[in-house]
Amino acid sequence: MKQAFATGAGCATGTVLYGYLFTAEHAPDWQRALFVGVCVFALALLASRIWPKKAG
Repeated sequence: MKQAFATGAGCATGTVLYGYLFTAEHAPDWQRALFVGVCVFALALLASRIWPKKAG
């Protein structure tokens, strides 16, 4: 769960920075960042439940 949260938060942060630095408006898009972060978190959490890490 911690890794899924970190992945989602990192993607959301990257989305905000990309919107701020590389778009014509030079303004952060918080709604898009929230959407991307939540979607990536959900997919990472689902993937960790489907394919658990092997112990040892």
